[in-house]
Amino acid sequence: SKVLVRRPWRSGAAHCRRSHGWQRNAARTVALDVDINAEKDVQEINISKKLNKMNVSAADVLYLGLSGVRSHPTADIAQELFQRYYGMLERILHFNGFEPTFNGTVLLTHQMDRLKKDGVVFQTIEGDTPDTNTGSNEESDTVDESKSNGKGSKRRVCVGGTFDHLHSGHKLLLSICAALAAEGSDSRVILGLSAGYLLKDKKYPELIEPYKVREMRVRRLLELLEPDVSVDIFELNDSFGRSVEIEDLTDLVVSLETQKGGEMVNEERKKRGLKLLDVHTVGLLSDRRTASMTDGGNGDIPKISSSSIRKYL
Repeated sequence: SKVLVRRPWRSGAAHCRRSHGWQRNAARTVALDVDINAEKDVQEINISKKLNKMNVSAADVLYLGLSGVRSHPTADIAQELFQRYYGMLERILHFNGFEPTFNGTVLLTHQMDRLKKDGVVFQTIEGDTPDTNTGSNEESDTVDESKSNGKGSKRRVCVGGTFDHLHSGHKLLLSICAALAAEGSDSRVILGLSAGYLLKDKKYPELIEPYKVREMRVRRLLELLEPDVSVDIFELNDSFGRSVEIEDLTDLVVSLETQKGGEMVNEERKKRGLKLLDVHTVGLLSDRRTASMTDGGNGDIPKISSSSIRKYL
């Protein structure tokens, strides 16, 4: 059975600073190398052990690298991997009592290799693997070379959102955008960043990060994931933005929550005589860490969101 160490936290940044002392810790980069073909429960236990052993704090930068993918996977395979491991990472952070403001970044093998070339040391967790994983998996996650991603025609991938207090749900969405764009040559991600009246009905609007801060963090993440993909960020002040203006867009990435908006974009493009977009829907991540702070008390686990983080702050 799964045994994870739980470090409970209470709402309030002041309490977290007192109890965990993270304001005194210098920022470190913690990078873990995870074999995607290992047993999933074993992965969670060993990642959890490593984070506790290293006394990881909220000041640290966490990378979770996925080895076992032999080359650039297709966007579909990348989406499956990112969905699985961002979900796993959120469960681990919840069970170990990390604050809602702390998250990590999941990387595919080629992304991890770039960081290694820059001097980031990834620590393997294989040495602590129990003997329970003695047989091979029935379905291997290893990506065959025959399925690997070759560069095709140019891709223009569009996505929109507020991207406030960048969290795992945002990173999942942006990772899929980068993976789609990486499938093409001379490709770019076009991102609409909410501003103006689109923010006025948000919960705790006074705690939304400034536009320039949100823009910087989104750009840095996309450049980390796929540095060869160009990134255009524009101020989004209405429901559609440039998604119904740019003729050569090819893809639109939405979450389950904004799926209807994706259909409306294509309806508007059709009215304007523009090519319809391939709409890619990304699943939501559960937010166990702030579940006790949500209204209703019906036992449902909410999705991870910026508003719950702002409430925590």
